[in-house]
Amino acid sequence: MTSFAFGLLGITTIFVMYTLIAPSLLNLHRFVGAIAVTCPAYKAPAVVQIGAWSSALRAAYGMARPQVRRCNVLRQDETCDQECLCDRDW
Repeated sequence: MTSFAFGLLGITTIFVMYTLIAPSLLNLHRFVGAIAVTCPAYKAPAVVQIGAWSSALRAAYGMARPQVRRCNVLRQDETCDQECLCDRDW
């Protein structure tokens, strides 16, 4: 590879690290683990897990509403309308 290709690779790597990886790592601690909420559909307590990496990246760029990845109230074939996360302060 030429020095131009190495330079371009280096600049691309630095760009990705500062625009995607660093902001995600700064917000990741907020989204790791299970969260206890009240399910509005079933009117029952639920434990949800959210997609930590995607939620951390979304929060870094102002889209703070995370996506539910797993919920103990729902069966495998059911989907969630995400309303249980609306009243939380992310």
